[in-house]
Amino acid sequence: MFIIGGAISAVVRFQRRLKTHMDVSHHALSKLVCFKGVVILQFLQEIIFGMLNGKLFKPSASLTYNDL
Repeated sequence: MFIIGGAISAVVRFQRRLKTHMDVSHHALSKLVCFKGVVILQFLQEIIFGMLNGKLFKPSASLTYNDL
């Protein structure tokens, strides 16, 4: 969880630092926004599945803890 937070802050710092050098024709801003979206989605997935794994998913005879 700390790694994902560090990745988000690094991308934001990278974008702010190189904002003046980014060429509009390469669509760098849209690529950075897409990358930020992927990182945030990964972060939210980790939170949601972490909560579901502890509360809703229970091992059974046909489904073990490792399968979850």
